[in-house]
Parts: sequence; structure tokens; C-alpha cells
Amino acid sequence: MNYNIYCATLSISLITSSILLLSGCSPKGPLPKHESVLRALTEKRYEAAISKLDSLIAHQPDSMQHYMLRGYAQDELQNYAAGIADFTTAIQLDSSSATAYNNRGYAYYLSDQPQLAEQDYTRAIRIDSTFSPTLGSRALLYVAQSKYSLAIQDLDCALTLGDTLNSTYYNLKGYSELQLGNLNAAVQSLDKALMLDPAYTDARIHRQVAVFQIQENLRHQRSR
Repeated sequence: MNYNIYCATLSISLITSSILLLSGCSPKGPLPKHESVLRALTEKRYEAAISKLDSLIAHQPDSMQHYMLRGYAQDELQNYAAGIADFTTAIQLDSSSATAYNNRGYAYYLSDQPQLAEQDYTRAIRIDSTFSPTLGSRALLYVAQSKYSLAIQDLDCALTLGDTLNSTYYNLKGYSELQLGNLNAAVQSLDKALMLDPAYTDARIHRQVAVFQIQENLRHQRSR
């Protein structure tokens, strides 16, 4: 499995929501005060966004919003150290922000610092235990570390919180169950992933592997 792709999938929706929340608007609401920055981000003109945010931060150095947005842009340019620095400043400005800890954890993950990523994800969850994207991010980290039981715990929590239309969560849970040898549970989760997204190639492959192993186990039992 490509863990970076999965992590990006889980985090992009979170950060997109964060941009809207931090700017004080909703998807159907009016454009925010600094609409040129958000337009540059949504159009993936990250260097332009950073340039605009540099000017804004120079005039308003205590704006958590600006550091969060610049950190996101830095991550998209793979400038992870700069992104981490911006998220750290955002945390210093508001240590109660689960989003800031989650986004810094994501930057740590992308820069191959899994222990620091786990610490930040855990801090975010302690601040807001109902923030399902962070549970999904930490679960992905656990899968990458082969900590499948812990991953399943986080995914179950995320699904219990109501994120039941997330095919990625069901695929990760099915994959984790498969690695633990819980084949029927794996098939059940992967069926849900495919019901939500019939074109989900990884989920289909994982399900095929689980079904094959179930059939092989039955053959061995019959041959005894």
C-alpha cells in the first residue's frame, strides 16, 4: 500500500476544511477577507500563496490563521521543515488547536519522523477526541508501523463518531484485519469499502487475498 497517498487523502479534506474554518467562511458563504490567498491555495499556486502570507505575517505576526495556511502551502511544496516551523508557531499562539497539532503531525509523517507524528496526533486527540480525521491519520501511521490492533482501535473510534461513508477507513480496517489473520472481519470491512466505492482497487485486491486465504484454510481442514 502507498501510505503517503492514503495519508494525503485523509489530510487534504481536513486541511481544506481548516482553510475554510480559519478564514471564517463556509463553502457556500462569502469569500474571506484575504480571498487572494485562499484562491492561490485552491488553485495550487503555493509559492504565490506563501509570498502573500509572508506579507500578511509581517504586518500581523500573531495571526494563527496565517501560519496555518502558510504551513499547509509549505507542506504541499515538500518544504516540511518550514511547514513544521509554521505549525509550531500556530501551536504557540493557540495550544488548544487540535487542527494545528494534527497538521504538524502530518508534516512530521511526511518528513519521516513517525514518533513525533504520533505524539502530535495523540495530542490532537486529547484536545478533541471527536476529531475523526486525526484518528484516521494516526491509524494510517499505525498501519505503516504494522501496529494493526492499534490502527483498528482508532478506525473503530472514527467510524463510531459517524464517519461511516469513508471508504478509506474501511479499507484500512480490512487491511489491518487481514494482516492479523481475522479474515472474515477483513472481508466484512472491505465489502463496506467497495460498497461505498466500487472502483476501489486496493480494497478489491485486499478482499481477494482474504477470500483466497479463507478458501485455503477450508481446503486444509478438509484434507485432514
